[in-house]
This record gives sequence, C-alpha cells and structure tokens, in this order.
Amino acid sequence: DRIISARLQGRHGRITIIQAYAPIDDAEDAVKVSFYEHLQQEIDATPRHDIIMLLGDFNAQIDQDREGIEHVIGPFGSALHKTDNGDRLISLCTTNNMHISNTFYRHKNIHKKTWRHPNGQSSNEIDYICISK
Repeated sequence: DRIISARLQGRHGRITIIQAYAPIDDAEDAVKVSFYEHLQQEIDATPRHDIIMLLGDFNAQIDQDREGIEHVIGPFGSALHKTDNGDRLISLCTTNNMHISNTFYRHKNIHKKTWRHPNGQSSNEIDYICISK
C-alpha cells in the first residue's frame, strides 16, 4: 500500500519507476524496517539492466554532510540535520548504487521544500528522486 512500480520501454532500454510513500520519522522502528524491506524486495525484483528511478515522499531530511558518501548525495541538501529516515534512505541508495539526484542541483529553498508545517513557520524537503547509476 506504500509502494508501486511500473516498467517502461525507453528508446535505449527499460526504465523501472518505483513510487514510494515512507512512514513518518516518528513511526515505530518495526514499521520503518518493514517498509524498507519491502522497498528492497521491489528493487531486487527489478532486472539488473534496467535504469531504476525511485521517487516519492520519503519523509526524510538530508543535510549537506557528504563525507564518505559523495557518490550518493550532492552538496545541495537543504535540511539543517539528517533524520533517521534520511539515514535509512542514504543507506538504501548506497546499497543499491543509486544517487539522490535532487541533492546534486542548486535551487532556491522555496523551490526545494515539499512540506510545510500547518502553522506556516517551517518547511522541509522530504520528497526525493533517486536514480541508479
């Protein structure tokens, strides 16, 4: 109920698009572990030669600390700190040789923020597009 995928024929090969909606950062660990296990199963079921585009609401925040994972995240993360969901997303992308593409491009924060608190005081970037290398 949180993951859906589609396989498309492109001009130069096949593309598998996986759309995901992750549990919130405050969710129980068991719920998050189950979600990421199912997501990994979906990635594993994808033929190895396909380009994988993993996108959606990961309820994750990723900061600009890239030490040791420069191949996964770019220098333009917009969060002030990395959340547990951010760590989980980075771990998933590292394991599957993917990069979190929207952290590689400089944009104004107003264009990157995809969630706004109901009080209007704060906003975060929680939606990401991850692409296989």
